[in-house]
Amino acid sequence: MDKDRPRTLIDAVNGDGAVMLAEVERLLNEGHDASERHRSATSAVQIASRKCRFDVVALLLEHGAFESDLGWNAVFHAVAFGTTAELEEAVTSGIDLEARDHDNRTPFLLAAALGTVEKAELLMQAGADPLADKLSRSALLVAIEHDQVAMLDWLIGQGFPFQGQDRFGWVPLVWAAQLGAVACARALIDRGADLHEANYADETAIKGARSPGMVRLLLAAGAGIHDLERDVFRF
Repeated sequence: MDKDRPRTLIDAVNGDGAVMLAEVERLLNEGHDASERHRSATSAVQIASRKCRFDVVALLLEHGAFESDLGWNAVFHAVAFGTTAELEEAVTSGIDLEARDHDNRTPFLLAAALGTVEKAELLMQAGADPLADKLSRSALLVAIEHDQVAMLDWLIGQGFPFQGQDRFGWVPLVWAAQLGAVACARALIDRGADLHEANYADETAIKGARSPGMVRLLLAAGAGIHDLERDVFRF
């Protein structure tokens, strides 16, 4: 076996996203326990869920991973796996729409991470709080974290500010730059986001850029090259 291939499910879900599903399937077929945990007690299914890899989550659950690890109610399940009709049925059954899962997400924040605008809209109409945050990060920042442009555009249309520091000092464009969310960064720039705006740590988008693609985008948009971190300027 290739020594660089994952040897545990924890390694696989923490590894290369492009081959995560295939590697998890291989390990399960080799007999690995789907409920495998890291020494920190975090399970493979929790890590996959945190990364919004619900194809991997579904596979692990099919092989015996504990759904209880996810901390979900029926609304979460419908957001991740169900149809809009199934979500509509779940939200009218009296289930708590502000419940938190293992990753401190509400169902609305999970929809933001997945980019499922129709489900987010349904949740909001049912009374879910769109201003709920995940460890100080708004739904807009959660959408950026997963580079969900359609969700970003929808949230901005709902009144979420796309520039300026929020109450925690986050700046959307800086956050996108830090995470390498090129599609969302481009959308923010196209809307006129200030390239020179700094977050709570006095970091601008170009200072926070971690990938060559992001650097190119920001420089082409007019960011100052003198603010570029040297170790990123390798492309």
